[in-house]
Amino acid sequence: MQCICVSCIIEDLKSHDEVLLLKYTPEHIKNIYLENVLIHHIDQSVLQHFPSGFSCLYIQVSNSMKRISVPTYLERISIEKAGLRRIDIAANSSLKYLQIIECDLNKIPRTTRLATQLKIVEITGGRLRGLDLAHFCPNSRLRVLSLKRNRIRYVVNTSKEYCGLYDSLEGLMLTGNLLVEVKMELLNVFVAMDNVFFDNNRITSLAGRLINHSVEMITMNGNNLNYVDFCSWNVSSLDRITLEGNRLTMLPECINNLTSVQVLSLGSNLLPTSFTIDSVAGMDSLRLLSLSNNRLTSVMLNSVRFPKSLQYLDIRYNNLTSLDLSFIPVRSFRVDASFNQISCLDVLGTSANVSKLNMYNYPADCSWNSELEREYLKCNYTCN
Repeated sequence: MQCICVSCIIEDLKSHDEVLLLKYTPEHIKNIYLENVLIHHIDQSVLQHFPSGFSCLYIQVSNSMKRISVPTYLERISIEKAGLRRIDIAANSSLKYLQIIECDLNKIPRTTRLATQLKIVEITGGRLRGLDLAHFCPNSRLRVLSLKRNRIRYVVNTSKEYCGLYDSLEGLMLTGNLLVEVKMELLNVFVAMDNVFFDNNRITSLAGRLINHSVEMITMNGNNLNYVDFCSWNVSSLDRITLEGNRLTMLPECINNLTSVQVLSLGSNLLPTSFTIDSVAGMDSLRLLSLSNNRLTSVMLNSVRFPKSLQYLDIRYNNLTSLDLSFIPVRSFRVDASFNQISCLDVLGTSANVSKLNMYNYPADCSWNSELEREYLKCNYTCN
């Protein structure tokens, strides 16, 4: 046993005879770290020997431990790289944070319903196959539900009545699962929802009508979406939506309905070879637009129909051979056009509203970061 400040580390706990020695743990200890636990079941017969005031239990690299019974007084439990298959949580539990990483759980513990003080549940790298949001209805203080890198194939809500969870849940993280379809209307009941993460699944379609006035960020990077329709969405607080690494062959339908969105990321898709800025002109709040790593050969920016708040355009890693920046109707506009095939750039004719231009990976770098750099720029790509 090694103790520092309010924490103790105990390794290779393997018998109940050794457990009796735990009574010598200093009384002021709050955090207990158990490494390589060789006991099959951690229960009150083990935990009762720790100081009465300890509230946080961390168990790491313990393949032999299959089960844990959580007493009422523990507030935080973190179990990582263990053989854990079962968790029993006592009624009237004080548990606020439950973290399980790379264990053998194949279902959400049924007794999490008894932990009504829970604020964060994180189960990462497990074997969960599905999620029924109704399971967490009794957890009316739960703020974050993170179930990343499991094997989840479906998300449903079988509750037939109001859940306290609807008022508390702020973040839903389902990154790295096996979802193919997402029913967006499932999010409509969550009035405090801020962030939704569906990255790196196998999603091919977004079904249903999303009506949510609290959600601020939705990320769906690394899926198989080839078509997205926003026409039935009503998301007045949505600030950021990222759809990078999908198979989109066109801009999402009704993209201009998203008037609150400030960041739109559509990089690494299969967008058409030609893009015109007026196609997103109705996005009044848009500040950053990413179209990097598509197959664009033409970007038309010279239009009076221009997103009025746009400040940054990312068009790196495309197939552009020219870039016309002669008419840009918004001030302090920044462009990153690096890693294209641009052979013609009219520096003298470029709008004064272009405050920064990146053109890295060209024989002659026509980049500038300030008005002074632009004034003294020597660039071989000036058009005839």
